[in-house]
Amino acid sequence: ESSASYQFGEQITFQAVVRSERPVEAAAIFFQAQNDTRTNLGEVEVNQLDASSYQLTYTHQIAYYAIRPFAQVEFRWEIKFLGNENFSSPKFSFFYRDNRFDWQQLEEKPFRVFWYQGDKAFAQNILDTAQEGLKQLERILSLPAPEALDIYVYNDASALLQALNPAGPSWVSGHSDPDLGVILVSIPAGTEQRQDIEQRIPHELAHISLFQSTGLGYYNLPTWLNEGLASLVEIYPNQDYQVLLDHAIETDSLLTMQSLCNGF
Repeated sequence: ESSASYQFGEQITFQAVVRSERPVEAAAIFFQAQNDTRTNLGEVEVNQLDASSYQLTYTHQIAYYAIRPFAQVEFRWEIKFLGNENFSSPKFSFFYRDNRFDWQQLEEKPFRVFWYQGDKAFAQNILDTAQEGLKQLERILSLPAPEALDIYVYNDASALLQALNPAGPSWVSGHSDPDLGVILVSIPAGTEQRQDIEQRIPHELAHISLFQSTGLGYYNLPTWLNEGLASLVEIYPNQDYQVLLDHAIETDSLLTMQSLCNGF
């Protein structure tokens, strides 16, 4: 019997009950998040429940090694019995979802939008904008539409930041995990909500489409192409961009192509 429970952003507790006539001397747990390159290993606490039952427990602190939100996590147990006989369990898994909120869901293929504040009209606006973003991409560069894409909408930037990285930059308002097929955005209520939707949803969608076109080569794309294309497909573009570009042309201070190919 195996299970995993978690306090999002804080810790994950793995538990199992082993029934065996042979005494359990020690145990370890191996777990890995979806598409992560690191397998985490933990030394398990073993408690004997009765003559033939043992409780296995391990708690992983997220601060020690972060697990990406909305990723599938696989784990397995290695058990050492008295007499040096070992047992390796089958793999188990769970979905590391941000469970701080009561998410609602609305779907219009290939998109699913999840939100916890606002009505269905708000969610439909997100879906409509995502569809329009696909059309914008087709006008600029022929990229395949995603087969499936989940969009999680937070009500404010602080909630988004807590999900991603509490120590990260406070200005982050959108994030995409292309390999997971997930977009996370903050869309606060207010007079600028519509333009926030029309900027952030197509922007992050472009990153997803670029990844699906290039695979792991996505991480070698120069910033001017990756972020530039994402900015071009915004339905409500940042008005400052054209002003800054015109000023750079007038003052002969355009950035060199070499500098634009560096990462952030």
